[in-house]
Amino acid sequence: MKEENKIHDIHLELMARACSIVWGVDIKTNSRARPVTYVRACFYKLARNYTNRSLSFIGGYTGKDHATITHALNKFNAYQLTPDFNKKYEECITHYKYLIQSPETLDLIEELSLSNKDIEINDLEMKIIYLKIQNDIIVDKIPKTSDDFIEEIRNLEPSLKREFKEYRWKPFKRLLETRVKH
Repeated sequence: MKEENKIHDIHLELMARACSIVWGVDIKTNSRARPVTYVRACFYKLARNYTNRSLSFIGGYTGKDHATITHALNKFNAYQLTPDFNKKYEECITHYKYLIQSPETLDLIEELSLSNKDIEINDLEMKIIYLKIQNDIIVDKIPKTSDDFIEEIRNLEPSLKREFKEYRWKPFKRLLETRVKH
C-alpha cells in the first residue's frame, strides 16, 4: 500500500507505540519474522478489542489488507501457546492504557495533526475508550470473593445445580424468611 494511502488514527498510533515498546519491534516493518508477526497480532487484537474500526481500516494503518488482519487474528490463539506471548500481550494492554491516560497523548495528537492533515481524531470515541479503561482499572480493584461463589454455582453441572438449589438454597431461603418475620 502506498505511503500516502495509509490511514492514521490516534488510537491505532497509541496501540502501535505500546506494542513497539513491549516487543522492541516496529509494527510497520515489512517482514514475516516471528517477532514481527507476534507484535502485529498483538496490535490487531488490541485494535479489535479497544476500537470499533473495521479490518480494512486497521489494515490501512499497517499497510496490510483485511484478509491479512483476519489471518493474524485467527493465529492469535495459536500464538498464545508460545512462552511469554500472553505476558507480552498483557504488557501491551497495560502500556496502551498508560499511554491513553498520559499527558504525552495531547502532544502526540498535536504531532500527528501537524504531520498528516488527513488524520481522523474522534473525541467522543477517545472519551469512550478512556472510560472503558478506567472501568477496567476499577473492576480489577474490586475483591472477587463474592463473585467467585456465584460464578462457581453458575459453572456447576445441571444435576449439581438442582441438588444445590434443593438442599442448600431452599433451606437458606426459608431461614431468611423466618428472620424477616420476627
